[in-house]
Amino acid sequence: MDVIMGLVGYKKKIAVLCIIFGMTTMSFGGCGKQVPMPELLEPVEVSLSGRIAQREDIFDIEAYAGSVKPYAVSYAFPDACLVEKISVRLGEYVEAGQVLAVMDRSDDERRRDQLRSDIAWLEKEDECQRRMDEADMTVAQMQLSMAISESKDTKEEKKAIQDMTKALEADKEEAEYERGLRQIAIEEKRKQLSLYDQKTDNAYLKAKESGYVVYVKEFSADNTAGSVDAEEIVVLISGKQLAYISADIVDAKVKKATEIYAEIDGEKYELEYLPYSDQERRIAIDAGISLEARFGTKDDAAIAKLIGRNATVYLLSNQKKQVICTAPDSLFSENGEYFVYVLENGQKIKRSVTPGIHTVNAVEIEEGLEGGENIYYPISDMPGNKHTIEKTQKSTFEIVKKYDQTNMKQTAALRVLVKPEAAVLQELKVKNGMEIAQGDTIAILAADEGESMKEAYAQELEELKASYDFQRTLDNKEADKRQKRISAMIENKTENTFEYKKTVQELNKIKLSMELEDARYQYEAEKLNRNIDKAGEQSGIIEVKAPGAGIVTEVTASPEGYSILKDTLLCKIADPSSLNIMVYTEDKEVVPMDREVTVDLYQTEEDLKGKVISSYQDAVRTMYNEKRLLSENNPQMTKISYIALEEGMSYEDVKSFGVNVVLWSVPNAIIIDTRAIYNENDRRYVWLLEEGQMKKQYVTMGYNDANKAWIIQGLRAGQEIILEN
Repeated sequence: MDVIMGLVGYKKKIAVLCIIFGMTTMSFGGCGKQVPMPELLEPVEVSLSGRIAQREDIFDIEAYAGSVKPYAVSYAFPDACLVEKISVRLGEYVEAGQVLAVMDRSDDERRRDQLRSDIAWLEKEDECQRRMDEADMTVAQMQLSMAISESKDTKEEKKAIQDMTKALEADKEEAEYERGLRQIAIEEKRKQLSLYDQKTDNAYLKAKESGYVVYVKEFSADNTAGSVDAEEIVVLISGKQLAYISADIVDAKVKKATEIYAEIDGEKYELEYLPYSDQERRIAIDAGISLEARFGTKDDAAIAKLIGRNATVYLLSNQKKQVICTAPDSLFSENGEYFVYVLENGQKIKRSVTPGIHTVNAVEIEEGLEGGENIYYPISDMPGNKHTIEKTQKSTFEIVKKYDQTNMKQTAALRVLVKPEAAVLQELKVKNGMEIAQGDTIAILAADEGESMKEAYAQELEELKASYDFQRTLDNKEADKRQKRISAMIENKTENTFEYKKTVQELNKIKLSMELEDARYQYEAEKLNRNIDKAGEQSGIIEVKAPGAGIVTEVTASPEGYSILKDTLLCKIADPSSLNIMVYTEDKEVVPMDREVTVDLYQTEEDLKGKVISSYQDAVRTMYNEKRLLSENNPQMTKISYIALEEGMSYEDVKSFGVNVVLWSVPNAIIIDTRAIYNENDRRYVWLLEEGQMKKQYVTMGYNDANKAWIIQGLRAGQEIILEN
């Protein structure tokens, strides 16, 4: 990617820079009026040995590039499933209650019908088996009663009665145990059905509140079926009513700071550090996400109006107000004693002092000095014999980056998938870029395998019917036999005999068995008929119709005449009214949401205006503020930003493009030539020219490159600095 830097000033751009920013290559620009280059001068004859000690505020300051980001609410299906349709697109404003996504329920409906059939069969089996057990118990009880009534109390008879009693109790216990198992099986099926009912109730993701869509799940080439894990994020919605500020700052520096504030569009905002919990950090590590420092303000709603804007975050430490200070190199030490040299009458007089806070540019003197005293400090690295004078001035400091992309276009799109388990692509009637209407034919498939499956299920159904009819014939014969025996007993008036009662129970049991066989046959036949219907849907010549109107994209590369599997992507149908482009950025450069950008159309040399409507890394980070867990299997949502283009752009208008993004900027920044900066013991300073004399001035430098540096402390606009040639 090309890196472009601009210094945007009061009148015109004067420099193009490159800079290392964080871990990535970025551009910093500063701008201002072009000052005429002065003539080279000889060194100025000045005294450089003393500086007046005075009271002033001291502190260390560091500046970091940040941005204002929105909080968001996530929407996910509670269980793993296939997504049939995502009904919203990036940047779209949705109302509370609006459907965001729909689960694919085709297989669930079949499974639910099967479970209902299973439950009906198990309940019928339980009922019939219970009544047959009761019939068996009745016969056994009659046999026991008859044995007791006919007993002569012999030893053998008593033992036989005891054995019969034990056997009856054992049969009862076994019948109860078997019924308990049947009840468990029924309850398990009911639980499964309840889960499917609940899953159907959760088939629609609906917005809980109004807001803008800032993330939409994209399905990769190896997941064209649209499968998602349980709790995997499908849509993120931001009401843009609350926001926070983030910057790439390590915790240790934030915790050391005594004051934190941000400047946004020239306004100052006091910040409160919002540390991540241990759980949030663990989730981020699992997801491979690097967390930036997060800050809130006293009025998050007010800051929300600035979403997408640059924010410069300042950390102040070692702060003290109105203390006696001296330059760091004016303080000496020997054998644990600290001292300075006070200049009196041109002489250096050693004086012991007690130092306090040390900052980059000054040292507090707690005891030993008074304001107004002239303190000696050594001079080194004076400018060479030839030097140039340059006047400092304020300008806008920018990090501008250009991302080159080719054919990285995205729109809201419908997926058209192969539904049969396997089919042959006979004819593909669309091609990329074709405009189609809803209901137009996408492709013609031939699914012969479904026909053979249908024939196999039909054959199985015929065999089931034959087996049922044969068993019914046998059962009818047994029932007729016992009915004739009962009729004869009634005719002979022997209804009160044990044999009569036993025969009646046997007849009832045969009838219950026939009733159970009827239920079993109906259950098995319904299951086979469902399979026949499903196979029929996947057999013969199938025309695949367009589910909506739009532009055809990503047409399958499968050749005609070859087999294609279920859930193979035939094509996507893009919504031409929702043209977005997708930009891949480096890890530290994710473009904040709502950031305005410029898009260069290479084929027309035109510039378009756009706005970032979704940033993957931003989207994930907002999750932590909702206390929602990220699945470890969730795809890493980093390094990508989606940009919505101006209305009226057609899908084919954008063939190749580059995106210019102002990642960060600081208005009214002091920017100087790096030739003016000297380094001494990790302290930076410049030489000022004041009233014809050179003065050593310590400074705090922000970002810099080989040519220009941003000075955040130590200089003001209009001062003259000396550049060594």
